[in-house]
Amino acid sequence: MNLNKKMMWPALAASLVAVTSMLSAADDMRMRNLDNRISALEQRTGGGGVNPSARIEVNDGCGLFITGEALYWKATQNGLQFTVENTVDGSTLTSPLVNDIIGAIGIPSAAVEVGTNFVDADIETVKPKYNWGFRVGLGYNLPRDCWDLYLVWTNLHSNAHHNEPDRDDCSPCEPCCVVETSEQYPTWSDGASAIIGPLDEAKARWSNQLNVLDLELGRDFYVSKWLSLRPHFGLRGDIIHTNYRVEYENDDADDFFSLFPKTDVVVKHKTRWWGVGLRAGLNTDWDLCWGVSLYGNWAISLLYGRFTVTREDFFDPIHLTIPAVAISGIPSGVILTDSDDPFDTFSFRKRFWDEVATTDLQLGFRWDTMFCDDSFHLGINVGWEHHLFFHMNQFIEANHFDFQNIVMTSDNGDLGYQGWTFGFRFDF
Repeated sequence: MNLNKKMMWPALAASLVAVTSMLSAADDMRMRNLDNRISALEQRTGGGGVNPSARIEVNDGCGLFITGEALYWKATQNGLQFTVENTVDGSTLTSPLVNDIIGAIGIPSAAVEVGTNFVDADIETVKPKYNWGFRVGLGYNLPRDCWDLYLVWTNLHSNAHHNEPDRDDCSPCEPCCVVETSEQYPTWSDGASAIIGPLDEAKARWSNQLNVLDLELGRDFYVSKWLSLRPHFGLRGDIIHTNYRVEYENDDADDFFSLFPKTDVVVKHKTRWWGVGLRAGLNTDWDLCWGVSLYGNWAISLLYGRFTVTREDFFDPIHLTIPAVAISGIPSGVILTDSDDPFDTFSFRKRFWDEVATTDLQLGFRWDTMFCDDSFHLGINVGWEHHLFFHMNQFIEANHFDFQNIVMTSDNGDLGYQGWTFGFRFDF
């Protein structure tokens, strides 16, 4: 009996080893079978992956492609108001600063109308318009898994302007001027322009320069017979310069300001931004027929960079017929003079690092064709795009300025670009 037990244990051990070897061999066979199936699928689809490649391939090509696009875009930015047009109904307000001025030269403040109640007033902003720009790119089809690398540069110079003259052109005998008149008041009024009243003319000019460089790594593949996707990620760097110039003029000879033969104020804003960060998105292509497809693309970016923001107010000194006097509340050195040279009464600069988020949306039609025995490819596209840069308006706004207490605000809105795109792609 003991002999049988001694002989049974080696037999059980040998059986266990045999079973384990068989299971291991089966696992190895299944893994080899799965590898063979994936390889066969890759060979059938020619894609180097489970999803068949949808990227453009030409015969005997070097894997390079170039793109070029003409941009007809309009740039818009929040916070570009520059004047308020108000209907005067006869009720008036007074300004403490102007009261100081007129009191210093011996004129009763009650004799002067220096402002009005604002009821249903219209805020005027610059009028953006479309401008031409360009976008050029260079791409390379990588041999690994049908990936592609794409570098693209976008350049656009935009400008907008608006001129708002005084619309009170009727004579004093007409009812419209007896009952109601139209007056303008500055919105950037805390600074040198705080001491001028109703305007005869207000001008504003805004300009913007956009430079964006994107580097993408992506893969274009089919998810059905007529739909392909291209997820991509990479880097974005951009440089944006923005200038905003506002001019106010007052030549009114009908009220207190006739003491000031010419009162001009110029407000200059400048913003310089550069930033780099990550970018990711998805391109979609929906095949229709005859080589025509509908494309819809989107991407988001998170950038980190540096702002440099400046504001300067220049004031054409008040020309008095009496010697210059110092005004209470105005520091010594800021006085009314009879000089013809404008002086800088408000000058600030701030520099800081910050994050900026951007979004990109594209929608349009594309036509593709191959020629010369499929040795070359040409694609033509027409579409509409919208790009948004969040919190880009950092113009300095002093919402209270009494020469002693200053309260400043910024972050006045976003910067956007939208418009038509006309482009081509050439593979060789």
